[in-house]
Amino acid sequence: NLPQSNAVVEATRFVVDPSLPRREVLRAYAMIVEGVKSAARAQGANTALALMPRSIYRIFRRLGFEVEEIGQPSFIDGVEHAVGAMKV
Repeated sequence: NLPQSNAVVEATRFVVDPSLPRREVLRAYAMIVEGVKSAARAQGANTALALMPRSIYRIFRRLGFEVEEIGQPSFIDGVEHAVGAMKV
């Protein structure tokens, strides 16, 4: 079950241009996640949820952001997706 509370925000649907050099892609993801965390905290949230490809969550973890996958992954348009929860 997904958490339901005023302290939870949804943070789905952000993308980074995959044609950028890998270093720039990682930097862009780090900036986006920091922005999401900051905006969520400003709204009084303590958790951000997102449905995204699992590969992005691996990148987040590599950048030092803790993401807990909730439920079972599923395929959307041939890409494995999962709901992730991140403390903000």
